[in-house]
Amino acid sequence: MIKALSVSVEENLQSLSQYLWAINIAHRISEQAHHQVIWVASEADRLQVQDAYQLYQQGQLPEELGVRENLQQQKQMQQGSLSLALEKLRAVPFISLMVLVSVVATILLETGAGHSVFELLRMGTLDFIFESGQLWRLITPIFLHFDVLHLAFNMVLLWVFGRQLELHEKRGTLLILLLLFAVISNVGQNLLVGIRFGGMSGLVYAVLGYCWLYNRLCGTSVFAFPNAMMGLMVGWLLLGFTDVLTWLGFPPMANIAHLGGLLTGLVSAWAMVQLRFFQQK
Repeated sequence: MIKALSVSVEENLQSLSQYLWAINIAHRISEQAHHQVIWVASEADRLQVQDAYQLYQQGQLPEELGVRENLQQQKQMQQGSLSLALEKLRAVPFISLMVLVSVVATILLETGAGHSVFELLRMGTLDFIFESGQLWRLITPIFLHFDVLHLAFNMVLLWVFGRQLELHEKRGTLLILLLLFAVISNVGQNLLVGIRFGGMSGLVYAVLGYCWLYNRLCGTSVFAFPNAMMGLMVGWLLLGFTDVLTWLGFPPMANIAHLGGLLTGLVSAWAMVQLRFFQQK
């Protein structure tokens, strides 16, 4: 064996060693008298080790030599994961946009702009909405979430089941359904309870009701929707009309919006199945 290099034991030669193996230079590192010694098999290998060590000292080794391959592979994997994520988002632009707006609005509510955001998106009385022409207020309360748990719960359900709905329905049909779900759940909550509410739970209940009944009426699993999910959501809906959740520390919920959304989703699913049945005749 030929002694190619001797350096202090305090130096970390891991990157250098990785490079040497990457270019097929067999070597061994031993410790002698407070030094690290790199041993190789030939004079040609010794020269290559010394050249590589000079680059290592200049900080060029990880970027320019063998480690570059590992970094490139990691970069390609990251780019592949990012491309896959972007592809999934582009496949469901309506649901992706709704999630994005909800997250941004929730973040802004916790900043100095929170009051302005709330005033822009809140419902308002129906007289005010129609007299002022601010019709967006019939929809925008769905983007108001007042805590992270509420946001996370709604966004997970919206992504899992709303994404299926968007992939199944034509864009025009989907837009009509989402607007219908939002407006009816919001207006119902407004008329029976008041204007200070927010959240996408009513729309989520509508999506769940639509997916569940559509499967039942068609006799096939058009949507990947476990029946137990509907039982769980209906149970949560009924609890909302009692004092149990308040006693457990949950904030007040928009129960009318939940009920209105669920009924709207069920009626919409029935109507769509009937319409498609007659179109096939």
